[in-house]
Amino acid sequence: MPQYLTPGVYIEEIEIGPKPIESLSTSTAGFLGKTERGTDKTTLITSFDDYSRIYGGFLKDSYLTYAIDGFF
Repeated sequence: MPQYLTPGVYIEEIEIGPKPIESLSTSTAGFLGKTERGTDKTTLITSFDDYSRIYGGFLKDSYLTYAIDGFF
């Protein structure tokens, strides 16, 4: 919306280009993959033992458990 400062002078700001990316938290990780068992709901895991208890152990054809183990 233009600002009317003096007669005949109008200032209007327009957006050019993409908006800058806002900073976000990088302390949250998400993992997706095949597990032995578990739930289809999002679950907070705070240790590898939590993961093993809820989702099971290592699978021969999946690298998810290795990724979780490396994360913690």
